[in-house]
Amino acid sequence: MPLQEPELGTSNLYILAAALALSLVPYTVVVMMPTNQRLLARAAQADDEAATPVEKEREMATTESGEDAEVRGLLGKWSRMNVVRGCLPLAATVVGLFATLF
Repeated sequence: MPLQEPELGTSNLYILAAALALSLVPYTVVVMMPTNQRLLARAAQADDEAATPVEKEREMATTESGEDAEVRGLLGKWSRMNVVRGCLPLAATVVGLFATLF
């Protein structure tokens, strides 16, 4: 069977699949990086405040503050963004398979 040129619609689907897969990087840098930086800054601050691992563990077990609520909020936001980030390659796979099979 000789090779045939792909239809324009199929080519567009492959382009869409590639764009979805590659969009992972800008999404991470533009959307997720500010939250990542805030979480890293909070972790560094917590490390600086606790002189020893035992003190750090004791402090984490006994204190509940507004800062903890902020960190929990940031982690919740990060987890939702990470779900979107994980769906991008999944969507690219689905579109690529659709273009291949149909």
